[in-house]
Parts: sequence; structure tokens; C-alpha cells
Amino acid sequence: MAHVQPLFELQSSAPGMPGPYIVENLACYHVLDKIGQKKPRTMLVLGGACKRQHISSAYSLYGYPKVHSVGIADVGDNTLALDGELHLQKHDQLPRFQEKRPFGGGCHAHILEQGFSREGSIAHQLYANVLSPLSDIILIFVPDFGLDIAIEMLCSWMRSAMGAGFHIASRVLLLHDSIPAEFEIKNRLLASFASKLRKSDPLRSYTSADTQSIIENAFHMTSVSLDDCTWRAQVEAELNAARAHRKQEGMDFTAHQMKYLLRAAIRQYAQDPLAPLDIIRSLKQQHAPDSNYSDAIRDFLQIHQPISDIEASIVASALNLDAHPPGTPWFPPERIFQSLYQGLIEDCGRCITAHATSGQSYRPQVKSCPLCQSPNSSPFFIKPPTASAIALNLRGTNPVKIIQFLKDLRRSVGFPLQDCFDIVIGSEAGKSTFGFSNMRANVS
Repeated sequence: MAHVQPLFELQSSAPGMPGPYIVENLACYHVLDKIGQKKPRTMLVLGGACKRQHISSAYSLYGYPKVHSVGIADVGDNTLALDGELHLQKHDQLPRFQEKRPFGGGCHAHILEQGFSREGSIAHQLYANVLSPLSDIILIFVPDFGLDIAIEMLCSWMRSAMGAGFHIASRVLLLHDSIPAEFEIKNRLLASFASKLRKSDPLRSYTSADTQSIIENAFHMTSVSLDDCTWRAQVEAELNAARAHRKQEGMDFTAHQMKYLLRAAIRQYAQDPLAPLDIIRSLKQQHAPDSNYSDAIRDFLQIHQPISDIEASIVASALNLDAHPPGTPWFPPERIFQSLYQGLIEDCGRCITAHATSGQSYRPQVKSCPLCQSPNSSPFFIKPPTASAIALNLRGTNPVKIIQFLKDLRRSVGFPLQDCFDIVIGSEAGKSTFGFSNMRANVS
């Protein structure tokens, strides 16, 4: 028989003092300490009375805290339950924060530095930005919320997922007394989220396909009937599928890593509730290599200029150590690059490279970007129309700047660019591809 222990509570401050507080009960982390280096499955369970009734009977989970909170419990079979009832805490019944607790046990109080209109929004954002990224599946007991509020909560989560970059879709199970008609949930979610997008970003036009794509990237949703006696088996199947998928993405954490990430996430949430949790950067701080390594590599590069292949491999191994410190999970390389290194790279947004047939030299050459003066990886040979096939590869994150660059380049070389290339390819330009005819229309 497992007991739910209050991990995070919402408490008020004295009149005129900063607050409210998210109070982190440190003693409750012993649940994770006992599991240690094992990698538990984790489910976030949200609801109220209906949730308690069904979860208690299915997982022998009893003994809830007196105050509504985010609880934690080990329900057996290497499974953790994060129990969310913080949304039930009423504004006029918030307990007063006491630094010295009468019942003992250490705590850490996080002052919420940004105001909120109601306590429900604090709970919903905490579920989205702190708990859901660390959970394999999310169980939402719709009878405890009502379908409208459940959809409202999912919409707020999608805004968080957009900021986080959709690294992995949350697997959400909506548990109903009776499942609504087919497409009802999908259509209501689509309409509600489209309305929120229009209000939050009125200058951008989102099509129905855009909105649908965001929903599919944010969630993998399944509806389950609580009247079906196999509902727990369906939850187990979804939990196993989610764990297998998250393992492929490096998101299967040990209990010690879960503890570190929960503490990092709640600290960040108190400072900026809308900022997504950067799991890779957080775990790197936990397992960071000795800072003296940076000084050693810096000295090494100053002594060895230019560096040979052997010396370059030494630098590469140092980068590998920085990206994959011992003890950290495996993450896809593109996620590591986006999290740790992409922000360190500067790009004028207009740079180009050209790929031509080798063996011949043509004039004139462009050896660097005419605008930012960054050298090309290889000389850019402009060839006459009668030469063999040549492809111009455009790179940059801003298509408008790329088009402007082509116009500037044409003025520099003094003749129409479309006469020099057989094909023009746009890559990393807002995921768009610029064809030859498009360049002719915009640059001429």
C-alpha cells in the first residue's frame, strides 16, 4: 500500500510580503533516493475525487495529503506516480508559509516572481512546464475537470510545447465516464487552440493545417473509458509504449536524475513560469566536466597553430566530453547542438556556398560573403551559361534576407545571376526550397 507524499505545495505569504510561494518538501525526495540508479516509469495523474477512486483501487494508493498539492508515490512495478491536485487549492484557503514547520522536515520556498490572476493557472503551468516533460504518460480524469476545462488546460500546454520546440510529444490519456463522439474532442481542441493563437499572436495567420500540426506535434492523445474493466491494462500498454519511445530520445532518466531535474525545474518555474525546461543543459550542469579542462584546451590551441589532424582529434574529443559528460543520458546529436551550441554560432543569414564540377577554374571568384565578409568553405566560381551544370545552394534562416542578398550580389557582379546557374536550392531557409523560377521572379 503506497502513500502520496506532498512534494510541491502552494502557500501564501504574510500581508504586504512577496508571494505566493511554491514550497518544496525536501523529505519527500526519499521516494526517489530509494530507487537510486534504476530508471522508473513515471505517470502524471491529474484530477480529484474520480481520480482518487480509480487510482486507489487500481494501484493500492491511499493516504493523500490534507492540503491539495503535487504529490509523489512509488506504486510498485518500477513506477512512480506524480499526483496532481494543486489545481483544487482555493485562493482563500491557502495555508500560510512557515519557515519552521511544526511537524518537522526540511523545505525550500520559491517565491513566484511573476504574478498570476488565479491559483488554477499556477497549477496548470506547473503541470505543463515542470512535470509533463519528466513524465512518460499523463492521465487526465475528465470527470474531475469537465471536458471544457481539460481542453483549456491542454491548450495552455501546447503554448509551452511550442516554446520548447516539440522535442517529444506528450502521451496524454483522457479518461472518461463515457467517451464522447468521434472527432468531438479533436474538433473542440482545434477550435479552442486556434482562438488562443489568434489572440496571442494577432499578426500571424494560422491555417487549420498549421493548428492541427501543432496539436499533433505536442500530443499523442488517447481516450479511455473508465467503465471498461480493462482501462488499467490500456494505461499499462500506453506507459510501456511511451517508455520505449522516450528511451530512444534519451529521456529515460534514473531516479537520481529525476530528483535533480525536478529541483532544477521548480527553481526555473519560480523565476520564469513560461520558460521551457532545458533538460540537456540541466543535466550537463549536474555532470559538468572540470572547468580546468577549458583552460587546458585554450592553452593547447594557442600553442598549436595551425593544428594537425592528430591535434584536431584531441579538440574533437574535448568537444565530445563537453557534449556527453560521463553519467548523462544519450540524446540525439541535433538536440545537443540546439541546446548547447546553436546559440553560440553567429550567421548573417545571407551567406551562400556554391557546388560546381571540379577540375576547372573559372573567373570571377567570390571567396567570401560580400556582406558579412565571412570566407566561403571553398571558392565560389561563377560560370558562363554554356558551362557544365552548377547548383547554387542558399543557406540561412531568413528567406527575405536571402533574396535581398541575391539582389545585392547582382548589383556587385553587374550581370543577371539567373544566367549563371542551372539550379538553385534553398536549405535551412524556413524549411522552404527556392526553385530557379522563384529566383528569377524575385531577383530580376
